[in-house]
Amino acid sequence: MQQTITPRKMNDIEHIYMESHSIPSLLLMELAAQGIVRAMHTLVSSHASCLFLCGPGNNGGDGYAAARLWQDQGGKAMIFELSAVPSTREAQINRNLCLERSIPVTSDPGSLSLSTFSLIVDAFYGTGFHGILDDSSRQIFSSTAHCRIPILCVDIPSGLNGESGAASPDTPRAVMTVTFHAVKQGLLLNQGPRHTGRIVVSPIQMLPVLDDEAMDILFPCDLSHLIPSRDPLSHKGSFGRIILYCGSLGMVGAAAMAARAALKCGAGLVTFLCSSSIVPILQTLVPEAMCVSLEAEGENWSSASLLRAKHLLETADCVIAGCGLGRNAIHLPVLEHIHSLPCPVIWDADAICLLADHPCLLPLRSCDFITPHPGEAGRLLGCTAEWIVQNSLHALDALQAKVQCSVILKGARSLMISGERRAINAFSSPVLARGGSGDMLCGILAACSVRLRTSEAASLSVMQSACLIHGLAGMRAAWRFGEDSASPQDILSCLRMDAEDLPPVLPLTARL
Repeated sequence: MQQTITPRKMNDIEHIYMESHSIPSLLLMELAAQGIVRAMHTLVSSHASCLFLCGPGNNGGDGYAAARLWQDQGGKAMIFELSAVPSTREAQINRNLCLERSIPVTSDPGSLSLSTFSLIVDAFYGTGFHGILDDSSRQIFSSTAHCRIPILCVDIPSGLNGESGAASPDTPRAVMTVTFHAVKQGLLLNQGPRHTGRIVVSPIQMLPVLDDEAMDILFPCDLSHLIPSRDPLSHKGSFGRIILYCGSLGMVGAAAMAARAALKCGAGLVTFLCSSSIVPILQTLVPEAMCVSLEAEGENWSSASLLRAKHLLETADCVIAGCGLGRNAIHLPVLEHIHSLPCPVIWDADAICLLADHPCLLPLRSCDFITPHPGEAGRLLGCTAEWIVQNSLHALDALQAKVQCSVILKGARSLMISGERRAINAFSSPVLARGGSGDMLCGILAACSVRLRTSEAASLSVMQSACLIHGLAGMRAAWRFGEDSASPQDILSCLRMDAEDLPPVLPLTARL
């Protein structure tokens, strides 16, 4: 497991480390350049011609140093610079070393023949960037996008805010971003995933330092330490009873997807609590699951049905509420009873909308989970989905304050919070941008909850495990069937509780 870091904290610990260990900043720049060159060797041949885009600060200094090392190791280097007089001493020294080696340097975009380069190294701006790219940078990136030359970004793509993930117009779309010491949180937030490509964390010999604002990142190899093996003498009761209050006519598939995902992830017993009208469909779609039916009397469930629901729910180890449920007030009496159960409850989809419409159900309990997408989160907080995406960390905190339980804010990089700890899932795939993916996540989360025997302290690990398992299934499906062609059924078939059978290239690498 690793943690993200904010640009402010990274700047602080660099200064503290250099002062306390008498380490010159030039050494850190050299170590950064070595990491860049190692990454370059994975993308192009060692003799390739590469263009280094160097800004005036220490990010540009990393670029100058990498250009020198690339040429020293037999490659061809050319430098485009924004300023002939770098703003830091370290960058100026490395610029001079490049000139001593007769590496070509220019500041005229018109003098570049971009098609002659195999790779472009973006070292214009670092994690301190805010605002809008200057005209020269935008011109270069616009031209490289037109030529479709691969770009490797140094620490963070120029134009991307290292804290929020907001992107300036013409921010490059990299094939790889080499970031130093720890993942900068802006690489994973907001528009970050669109621009970073594969993220490689390159060590620069600094000791890990805890950032109060850090988010935990679970890696595939961590699953073996979190998911317990199945006891040879276990039985179906050993792996929990999951009850789903989900599904309605026209939305039965959502309930089925959640149940199938829970079973695929090792749940012992899965039972639907649902309208009698959809029981035949569910028993066909998920024959392994049981069904307990509810009958309506007018606009409410019958008293006998409510009693049956109460008795069933009291046997649950985990409850999923909301997947395809519908937003009719008929559900309120059952949801009120679910709210009082001692076991964890996962509130999703229509159940979240009912929470927003009937705040008497709030707050939830600390052992519960809520799993909104940005639209549902906006409904709970009374704001737009766009605001949620652009201010995702603030939204995560606001959601927890409102519901008072653990939260998964779903997205391209899902965010999680439990108590004072936050996490982000860095392993995912756009193949999951399909109806039914969120329902699958609920089933996985329920299976992880009963498998890990959730306590409040373990809730973050449960959410991290579920989001990682879900994301890895999407990656496997994309690899096997293609991002456009993989169906939700294909994703289900790729669910595993381990890190086996993964694509050879992962979106985040701890070190290279």
